[in-house]
Amino acid sequence: MKLNNISFPYPVLRQGSDDIVPSLPDDAIVISVDKNETDFTFNISLNYNNSDIEELVKKGKATYACEIDCIKTVWRKSFFSKTKKFTITIPRRDLSGNITFSAYIVVTEPIKGYTNKGFNSDYGKVSFDMEPGDILAGFPIIPHHVDIKYDKLQAAGSFLIIREDVQSDVTNFNFDNDKIEINIPTEMFKQYQNGLKTNFAEIMHASLAYNALTCALYELPNCNGSLMWVQALNYRLMTEFPNEYDSESRTISNVPSVANRLLKDPYKRLFVKLTEELENDIEESYG
Repeated sequence: MKLNNISFPYPVLRQGSDDIVPSLPDDAIVISVDKNETDFTFNISLNYNNSDIEELVKKGKATYACEIDCIKTVWRKSFFSKTKKFTITIPRRDLSGNITFSAYIVVTEPIKGYTNKGFNSDYGKVSFDMEPGDILAGFPIIPHHVDIKYDKLQAAGSFLIIREDVQSDVTNFNFDNDKIEINIPTEMFKQYQNGLKTNFAEIMHASLAYNALTCALYELPNCNGSLMWVQALNYRLMTEFPNEYDSESRTISNVPSVANRLLKDPYKRLFVKLTEELENDIEESYG
């Protein structure tokens, strides 16, 4: 349930809404995952700044809730906590592919005349009678793909691959498989394998990788959402660029800038590498 697209008859604390201020911060929900041979353990932390809602939780009139959904296995379950932290262990056999985390603060006992110091001034002195199940706060939905190695997502190789194309004499990109494919002609691929791959990684990133990723980000709204590279980039974009990425439409406000940051500024790394090589050449000339 995307709360930003829903109108409630009462104010709800959430991102992108001024019903209650301050709205939820960018790190309103943070999730880390541990796993072993049999289980996934999800550590979920919620963050918000609203003393009135927090007091209702302390009094037992509201509680923290987190729903986890797995479309592929048709598995869904809600978990509840009296604190802002959840530790949830789920058997690996119950989850596959993409899952989503939906967290809320929900009313557990009737609340007569609910008011909040953070209410938008448009509400004046209006109060609301809240019933169990009503939502006081709705946190951003967080996707996670259990088959993606999230600890390795910072490496370009986790979503990009350079491959040999025996049928073409020009470089081309393919976005229809689980990794973004940079397909290069056979002769170029041999040169890449024989030294360019390891000795000139910065140049590869600033040229081939950056161009392929930029094109992929422009194509992102039209690509199959179940592909691994789409899931991986969607996760990074939601967590690292929440103000520049619309997860519903999968569109990005400034693609070249985001591509540059996803690759950790490849142009800067290229210039650092070239400067080091130049300094080494000068030292050898005068050595």
